[in-house]
Amino acid sequence: MTQQSFPPLPDSLDELLEYAFRHKEQKQDDQALAAFRQIRQSFPDSDAALMAAIEIVTLLKDRGAYDEAIRVMGEAKTLSCVQKDSPLAEEIINTVAYLRIVKNVLLHRYHSLFPYRQIPADARQEIDEQFREWRALS
Repeated sequence: MTQQSFPPLPDSLDELLEYAFRHKEQKQDDQALAAFRQIRQSFPDSDAALMAAIEIVTLLKDRGAYDEAIRVMGEAKTLSCVQKDSPLAEEIINTVAYLRIVKNVLLHRYHSLFPYRQIPADARQEIDEQFREWRALS
């Protein structure tokens, strides 16, 4: 993916959050991603870092970029707010597992990756069944 050039991002957490969500609402996903990534990098000990990771994963899923979404969510396990909260850490593990299942089902069925919202209903059903099986085993 080519690195795009944007105006400088705000420095404060509040301004970054406002910038990120404004651009997300305007469907300017590259700018929103850049701001959410900056939040994770500049404010890793804030609760906003986890929220930014979740927003990044959502935007990446919408692009069908499951490998990067898995990586981002996996990195979220190391955030201090997650380390202090076992149920939250477990939810992140579940999300990583779900993303892996999505990716594997799509590659097995179609040999390509679809943006999350474009996954056909029958594939979603298979994904959900596999995820339920995984949860029953874990």
